[in-house]
Amino acid sequence: MQAYLSACRLHGVEILESEPAIAVLTSGGRVTGLETTSRHITAGTVVDAAGAWARQVGELAQAWIPVAPVRHQLLITEPSDSTKATDPIIRVIDAATYLRPARGGLMFGAFETDPMPLDPRRQPAAFTTDDVPLDLGQLQKLAGQVSAEVPLAGSARVAEHRGGLFTMSPDGRFLAGPVSEVPVGEVASTVAGQPRLLGEDEPRRPAAVNSSASSLSSVPVSSACSAAAHSVRNSSVACMRWSPFRCGCPPGRLPGRCRE
Repeated sequence: MQAYLSACRLHGVEILESEPAIAVLTSGGRVTGLETTSRHITAGTVVDAAGAWARQVGELAQAWIPVAPVRHQLLITEPSDSTKATDPIIRVIDAATYLRPARGGLMFGAFETDPMPLDPRRQPAAFTTDDVPLDLGQLQKLAGQVSAEVPLAGSARVAEHRGGLFTMSPDGRFLAGPVSEVPVGEVASTVAGQPRLLGEDEPRRPAAVNSSASSLSSVPVSSACSAAAHSVRNSSVACMRWSPFRCGCPPGRLPGRCRE
């Protein structure tokens, strides 16, 4: 994190901490700036990178951002001689888990099939991701799915257990396209990433998926699967298995190389 902050400052970014945004300002159908608890900032583009708080920031501009914050957990085992810092990151698609070396041990994270939803709007004002309730038993149960391939994930003692909040879209796909309710521009979001609310003067790019939940399903399944399969085949991540259901594809619709 410090490296990111240093790089930002090197390029002239001013970082304002503990200063909540309270309004997205517009005039004549264009973004004009942002108001915080301490100042007024003039800007032609406002980027909503608030993570689990993205919906609240969108509401400042009367925009509905169709994402939901859900719990995500990971653990790090105690140091082990069987783990090296140069080991690859492994993503087990079928089990919705990932593993990588961390602090001399093994990091294991998993995407629960029914993750706990947690809306910050219903939490105390001082709520942070450190307050997310955790369930180590659930995480260890998920680790058991890959313990045959990676015994350390299910047998090693846990040195650290932590969690946070991911933002998820209704169908697990990216959100990209115009925000029809508001004249402030476009929204672009990654699943389990950071949604962005863009000003009207942001350069327009062809959007593969519209931001409305109803039109997300309009993207051809075969196109979505081909894109997902291409990403997996050309990724530096070592993928042990691939499931057609992870990209929302019915059996038989995936390219041959990606079938089980």
